Amino acid sequence: MCNSADQTTAAKRQLLALKAVCSNTDILPEYLDTPVADLLTMHDLDGVAELDASTSMVIVTCMDARLVLKIPKEGAFVIRTAGAAPQPALSNIAFAVAAAGVRTICIIGHTDCAMARTDVARQPFLQHMIEAEGWSDNASEAMFSDLQQIFAIHDPVVATSERAQWLRQQFPTCLVAPLLYQVEDHMLTQITTNDRAAT
Repeated sequence: MCNSADQTTAAKRQLLALKAVCSNTDILPEYLDTPVADLLTMHDLDGVAELDASTSMVIVTCMDARLVLKIPKEGAFVIRTAGAAPQPALSNIAFAVAAAGVRTICIIGHTDCAMARTDVARQPFLQHMIEAEGWSDNASEAMFSDLQQIFAIHDPVVATSERAQWLRQQFPTCLVAPLLYQVEDHMLTQITTNDRAAT
């Protein structure tokens, strides 16, 4: 039986769509002639980046080792956090924007993310931290609670879209692109709305 959080997530997911990149014409108009297009061209189409080699974007993605991105050489600051949560890395992103002049942020979630299954990890996590690492019960519980609050997700598409919106609020001068890495085929897809997916 679905709880209210599951129902809310499902409703949000119905408004979103994934747009694959099978050719350059599939890249969304707002990404053309930007570092996002370079990333999609290199990763999905085995193409060559058209922009210069200067670091031109921040990529926030998950720490999962299955995510192997094809990135333009020296073309991105890459930040990895559990579940691709940008909040813990806000100061890093801000430095790249303010000090390095970056104006493009890609946030890349992925399929089969462990942060969507934190409930089943609770007991093994607590047992290890208490028995193997010597943490107290309270400290272990507090750490797991923080992990769930900051990093846990219900759906990778919805979470990535919402985190992109949060980043737009923090950095209104930047282009923020939500993408999904599919661990099944290692391809990137664009997260957009249903009404725009067919364009």
